[in-house]
Amino acid sequence: MRTIPARPHASDAALHAMQRLRYEVYCLEQRFLDAAGCTDGRESDEFDLHAIHFAATDRGEVVATLRLVLDSPLGLPLEQHVPGLLYGQPRGERPGTGEISRLIVAPRYRTPTIREPLILFGLFRHLYEESWRVGLDYLVAAMEGKLARFVRRLGFPFVPLGEPMSYFGEVTPYGAPLAAMRPGYKRIIAHQRSCVGGGQPPFRYFRLSSAIASPPPSLSPSRAR
Repeated sequence: MRTIPARPHASDAALHAMQRLRYEVYCLEQRFLDAAGCTDGRESDEFDLHAIHFAATDRGEVVATLRLVLDSPLGLPLEQHVPGLLYGQPRGERPGTGEISRLIVAPRYRTPTIREPLILFGLFRHLYEESWRVGLDYLVAAMEGKLARFVRRLGFPFVPLGEPMSYFGEVTPYGAPLAAMRPGYKRIIAHQRSCVGGGQPPFRYFRLSSAIASPPPSLSPSRAR
């Protein structure tokens, strides 16, 4: 698996492709959000400007997304739904905490991903590497129980931080120290090497920093989730 490339001069087209997939799943398929609020066919919120965005592509098409929201004056998305989420967090250093959100796999890739989670292996590998690079030591996420169990099987031991709540469906807030994810990261590296055998990986990955993402026209503070 080749190292994920940084794209400091990429156009907004790549981010827009990720936001279109988010729109197709969150607005049209799952109906978590009102499609009428995304008149340009892209789902976005103000946290996109404070996030590092990851995508998996297959033959140039974005087929999975994930974003890592960094702390900012807005806080983290989960804090709008779980007040005091980070009270008692290890080391209590807000700049060291990030939130995983918008983990989406295109519908036709979900069954293959359950059988062989190559897409998630790649996304979580690069999520871990980028979290370490920017100095994070703790990650939080809102997940359904099924997804949380699946992520734990990948070797990322998230534990519940609160009670289930309604937030893009019924989810529970989870958290985990980055250090606890190191064994899972190593397992992913070993698995990728054994499967690919040094050949061309089945998916390609890239990341986009918030520093290069300009606000999409539909950006609205009232649509934070």
